[in-house]
Amino acid sequence: MLLRFSIKGYKMYMDRATLNMEAAPKQKDLEYSLLHETVAGRQRKGTCTAVIYGPNAAGKSALVTALADFQGIVGRGGLSADGAGRDLSLVPCSFADGPSPTTFEVSFTRDGSLYEYSVTADLGRFGHPRDPRRVVAERLSMDGHDVFSREGDAVAVEVHAALEARFAQAYVANREAADALLSAVEPGDLFLDNGFRTIVSPTIAREVSTWFSDDLMVVTHANEASVFPMEEEVYDFLGTHFTEAAGIFGASGGSFAFLKREGSTDPAKLYTAVGTSQGTVVVPSDKYESLGTTRFLNMLPFVEVALSQGKVLVMDELDASLHPMAVMSIVNAFHDDGTNRRGAQLIFTTHNPILLDGSLFRRDEIKIVDPGEAGGGSVTYALSDFGTSGSAGVRRGEDYQRNYFMGRYGGIRDVDLVPFLREQVERGLTMDLTPEGEIGGDAGAATTGETV
Repeated sequence: MLLRFSIKGYKMYMDRATLNMEAAPKQKDLEYSLLHETVAGRQRKGTCTAVIYGPNAAGKSALVTALADFQGIVGRGGLSADGAGRDLSLVPCSFADGPSPTTFEVSFTRDGSLYEYSVTADLGRFGHPRDPRRVVAERLSMDGHDVFSREGDAVAVEVHAALEARFAQAYVANREAADALLSAVEPGDLFLDNGFRTIVSPTIAREVSTWFSDDLMVVTHANEASVFPMEEEVYDFLGTHFTEAAGIFGASGGSFAFLKREGSTDPAKLYTAVGTSQGTVVVPSDKYESLGTTRFLNMLPFVEVALSQGKVLVMDELDASLHPMAVMSIVNAFHDDGTNRRGAQLIFTTHNPILLDGSLFRRDEIKIVDPGEAGGGSVTYALSDFGTSGSAGVRRGEDYQRNYFMGRYGGIRDVDLVPFLREQVERGLTMDLTPEGEIGGDAGAATTGETV
């Protein structure tokens, strides 16, 4: 269960920002939307879902990409290489005065234990991928006990009596000699994946890294969600299984399957089998179906895997191109104890105000990202952070949608494009656009009255 994720010095987040999934105290909204887990003798309550609102370019997507970047850093064991489609040189806060280290911090539970892990990294100057990178600080605690802390090259390991059984016995028996080897970790490598895993505690290191690799699914661009190849050439469970799901969604004009070329490592591609008077014709779904249908069918496996295996699913703009009723049904599945039996969590960004509904989300599940003042960095908070008393309080049963548009909660900005567009019309600006919506030719050469 994800409890908290915090970042600092990441893109537009100059100051610390936290995505808090712990249940707000004394809040009685939608009790069925809570997860309960006893950790180190204390019951922890987390929310099943979180929906993130805010204007364009405020930092909603950055919360998602930050979690993906942290996942990639842990998976690769360090900062030396960028992950697929990721560029760590674009992570540092671009408007900070002077060097600005980036901090990632996560708190989660796994198998009855609480883990808190943080990494502070110097990723170089913004936009300079060749700059050297180094780990400034790294810390891990378990069940409230410090496990290790690292400041530059200095590493200190704590062996608490309650956790001693999880440490390598050879390390415990020869601590003085073993500790002398721990500072040999390379500046850009994580201690978690190097000296700690190999010398100190393979067990604890594996628990932390497995949460990132197995329990966490991050989709940074929901429109690019895709199913990756399995062993079978045709995914049988995606035949009748997805055709049935598509029918519930409203797409009943054919049957669906994900196919891949034998031996290919590319994502499987969705196809539609369409019945005609001359027989069945199989066509790529993205050439035949609506964007909403293909998005729904490409995204659905992530939802199913999260629910069936108790994973944390984080998705940017999950609801893009989907009808609100379909999105509400997905949210309700995570709230339903009979469906969400393994403690799965769903976190997603959206611009759809219809989902601002107290009968769908708790106040502590509705998150707001506010861009703040120019140059000041974005801030993140939940409706529950307003409290319930006074003129600024947010009470159960309020019209959240109306109040959001009135600006009571922040996280909204006025957008008036009419003067800008009127000016372009008066200039007579034209551009050569492809059917896919791309700008052809040299866009930089566009001038008044010219066709590019």
